[in-house]
Amino acid sequence: MYRTGLVILTLLALLDIVSSVPAGGNRPPVGVIIVGFVLGLISLAAAVPAWRGNRRAAYVLVGSRALSALLGIGAFFDDRAPGWVLVGVTVAIVVTAAAIAMMLPSLRAGRAEAARPAY
Repeated sequence: MYRTGLVILTLLALLDIVSSVPAGGNRPPVGVIIVGFVLGLISLAAAVPAWRGNRRAAYVLVGSRALSALLGIGAFFDDRAPGWVLVGVTVAIVVTAAAIAMMLPSLRAGRAEAARPAY
């Protein structure tokens, strides 16, 4: 479960980075794009050590993804946000919460290294 959650959070980090490239249409404010990009980079930097069992890196990954999910809440208060954006933000928040829930039991038990395969 730990690794599944970690992979999902890493994919969400990649999505943050890719979505920061201007593609036209309705875009979020520049500050939101920059913060999302930075949080994506932080998440990617923490993903490799977290994969290797580093608990601190896993906590950084979980924290940066949680902040990124919270960053999307502003779309619900913007009258100009199209419906598909609201659906996308909702899905991203739910998937982030599920992935964090997958990772936390291993981290709470102090067994991030239990995610390593036993040879």
